[in-house]
Amino acid sequence: MEKEAFLSSRSGSSAGGQIDNLYAAQKIKMVFKRATFDGVLNKCWLIVELPLNILRDYTCPMAEYADWNRNRATIIPMTFIWGFLYLQGFFNPDDEDVEKGEAKPGSFWIKVGAYTMIPMVAFAIYIKFMTKVTQPPVNIMFLFAIISFVNSISWIGFTCDIVVDLLTLLGQILSVPKAMLGFTLLAWGNCLGDMQANVAMTKKGFGEMAITGCMAGPIFNILMGLGLATIGGLLADQEGENKHDGS
Repeated sequence: MEKEAFLSSRSGSSAGGQIDNLYAAQKIKMVFKRATFDGVLNKCWLIVELPLNILRDYTCPMAEYADWNRNRATIIPMTFIWGFLYLQGFFNPDDEDVEKGEAKPGSFWIKVGAYTMIPMVAFAIYIKFMTKVTQPPVNIMFLFAIISFVNSISWIGFTCDIVVDLLTLLGQILSVPKAMLGFTLLAWGNCLGDMQANVAMTKKGFGEMAITGCMAGPIFNILMGLGLATIGGLLADQEGENKHDGS
């Protein structure tokens, strides 16, 4: 009886393994069918997405242990600083230089980036030869998480500037007021990310957190976003008036 039970369990497990393999094969087949059906669109999108993904991956370090890649971690210390300076607009010429016809990038920040490369090269050599391939050091991952957070904010600000420029161009082409564009397209696009995050939290059982996010997000945008922008505009106007009075 024990032998028969053992054989039946072995046959049942083998049958289950065959079913799992068949299911996996069917899933792979469906993925290939979908990729073939949407092949042209996917290839066209990959052409646009690939360079952006490379720039993002080598300016924002990995922040999770599962994403650890020692080769990528070796290159990031020498690239993230240039990405940060460019995304923050430090390489853009000043308005005064543009008015004078001397539109040159900020040489000071280029020197800052070059001098920063000296310790960063040493840090990259340390990561390459003193860390393990499969196990990232805790201190380096903590530092990478901070750098990734700062550069992610820089990427978001850079992308927002592009979106605002595109909306301004669209308003000029269609003769639509900027207030109407902000009331419609910009407002809808700004809410899509929050909506997806709230839906994901609700599906995971964090409904109260999603409701709090719905209420707290607009309040934070009004108080911090609009408040800081207004303060920055007032300070810029004050500096312009002081320069005008001094001249």
